[in-house]
Amino acid sequence: MGFLDFIFGKKTPKIENDFFGTMELIHSKEYPHEIYFKCNRHFEPTSKTVDVIIDGDKAGVTQKQIDFFKHIENNYSKICEIVTPLIEQEYRKRINGFKITDFQKEFKAYCLGLPQCQTAPFEWEIHFDNGDLDCAVEMSDFRVKKIHLHGLD
Repeated sequence: MGFLDFIFGKKTPKIENDFFGTMELIHSKEYPHEIYFKCNRHFEPTSKTVDVIIDGDKAGVTQKQIDFFKHIENNYSKICEIVTPLIEQEYRKRINGFKITDFQKEFKAYCLGLPQCQTAPFEWEIHFDNGDLDCAVEMSDFRVKKIHLHGLD
């Protein structure tokens, strides 16, 4: 790192993608061989912008990753149906009587973590927020693997 990088911070390389727009190329400090991209993208089902973190390599994102993002958008209602009872169950362990009335009104997706999409099943994450609490849901295709709750600790 040069003196100017030390003073002003090293600039994160940016890559342009026709679908995802401007993406930051991030090298993992913990695992130097791992590369991922970070960007913001309009998420059609919520009409909001979501953070997108995409596993990758220096070649950039693939058409399979773009197609998978679209697949998530097209099946968002199904995903919400799948995660609702499981998220409710996890919240009830900490908040007695917690009830989700309308998941898509109460929880908003704010981040997606996409895999390289090389081999199925695709392991990915979706993060939801309801204003007070948020949760990260680890998925394997459209099956829930694990739910992490934040904001209740």
